[in-house]
Amino acid sequence: MNSSYPRVFRYSDGNSIQKNANADLKVSFETQTIARNRRVGIGDSVVVVARNNKSEEMSLFVCEVVSEIGVTELWKKQGGKKWKCGYTVKPLSEVITLHKIVVEAIMDQAFSWRLFDGLAFSNPYIMHRNGSAMKKLFAYCASNHPV
Repeated sequence: MNSSYPRVFRYSDGNSIQKNANADLKVSFETQTIARNRRVGIGDSVVVVARNNKSEEMSLFVCEVVSEIGVTELWKKQGGKKWKCGYTVKPLSEVITLHKIVVEAIMDQAFSWRLFDGLAFSNPYIMHRNGSAMKKLFAYCASNHPV
């Protein structure tokens, strides 16, 4: 399933520990585990992002998928969601917080949360546009904020 573009794992307040996406992001980084309800491939690059509806900033880190662990209740045990597809990862950047204006400059396009909906699109133009933006963001994080 290895994609030519980084995959996106987006945590949102509504499904997160204490209704705080940053809490889910922290768990992911500290345990080197990511999860969602869609599959990705071993070796895939991933942008893991916390969407906080009340802020103009976003927190994120980038990583590479190492192995699949399947269903995980790691987040549910702390008040979050049970996820169908869990993975161990190798973080390639620290967790960083960026203002949306900075993200726009890195991606060289207007900010929209739709860019972070993942790359499961059938339209090649949308996949290329979103994928190219994620490639730039991934490279920025890995190069400027390495672990």
